[in-house]
Amino acid sequence: MTAAENMARILNKSGAYRLDGEGLVDWELAAYGAGLQVLAGQASQLEQEVFLQNAPPARLAEWEKLCFSQVLTAGIADRRAVLCQWLAHRRGPVTPEELPGLLLAAGIKGTAAEGQDGLSVTVEGYLLPQAQAQEKLRALIPANVPLAL
Repeated sequence: MTAAENMARILNKSGAYRLDGEGLVDWELAAYGAGLQVLAGQASQLEQEVFLQNAPPARLAEWEKLCFSQVLTAGIADRRAVLCQWLAHRRGPVTPEELPGLLLAAGIKGTAAEGQDGLSVTVEGYLLPQAQAQEKLRALIPANVPLAL
């Protein structure tokens, strides 16, 4: 049901207006309906572009250029996951539970484990060029933690 149809339904129930499609109130409702339809379309487009989880590829590319200076070479789901992790990551101490998200935020698919020599990363694949992903990971890991890639 459109906004104009809903307004007409409500006004018809009130009995205060005669809505037969020919009166001024009908025309006014049609004008309101047209304006609200445009507004609804714009709101829907904005919702799609604002949230990374459902952003179109062009909007993801803009975010990737801001965060990584280039578009990721991965599937859309991986691109969204990397951006979400990158934007959600807080700077500061890193707990073992945060390591999977930290790797993904740097554009690395893999696992990390703490050992005697520091943090050991097993890489399954890169979503950014290897050098850039490693640089991003080093920037995310606290400086006092040795990193073995």
